[in-house]
Amino acid sequence: MTPEYLKILIGEDKILSMPFDSVVASMTHQFLSNTEDENFISDTYYYVFVNASKQIEKWLLDCIDEDFLNPINLFGDWMNNFMDYTAARNKRLMKDLVLCFSDGSEWTIRVVDILYIKQRKENDYNSFISVNTDDPIVRSEKEMLEWVQNNCGWDEISDYLTETKRPQPELDYEAEFVKCEKKFVDWSEDLSVMDLISGTRNDIVFIEDDEDDKPV
Repeated sequence: MTPEYLKILIGEDKILSMPFDSVVASMTHQFLSNTEDENFISDTYYYVFVNASKQIEKWLLDCIDEDFLNPINLFGDWMNNFMDYTAARNKRLMKDLVLCFSDGSEWTIRVVDILYIKQRKENDYNSFISVNTDDPIVRSEKEMLEWVQNNCGWDEISDYLTETKRPQPELDYEAEFVKCEKKFVDWSEDLSVMDLISGTRNDIVFIEDDEDDKPV
């Protein structure tokens, strides 16, 4: 539940109540002002500001009971906490699902591509390319595996697969897809908060689970 007001520390000991939306806007302005990126001075600034504010709002709602947020030192060192939180939260997206077949071949698909396939299936394969990073299956590898197992076929995911190990002769992958071993492998790189809000990772498109952002 989003609070209407937050306690704000001004100076060393003065505490004020400030509207939640105003706190988010102030923090977003501070964050972007302290970040060197050409997107923040271009015609994409509005898009970047909206995405950054959503990430900060999510962080506030998740961490609002933590000591460093009660009250919030609006002009203190809150940005490091925000970036650490976002980096840890994005770790769950930085992995691949590896399909291991009986002939020793292995194929990988990114978690974000699984989310994209799910998003399209649930929206009748419309043309709006999006990934909901807060989808419930992201929280559990078991749930994601179950979703893939029960909702995907080889033909459906083959365009998103990368062949990492493929001995000859080839298998009938369509027939063996359901029963092959499946496992997750973490990425070697991090997905930063800047990748989410500035669009620098142009191979991944993110959305928040917000009714106002859904296409008409």
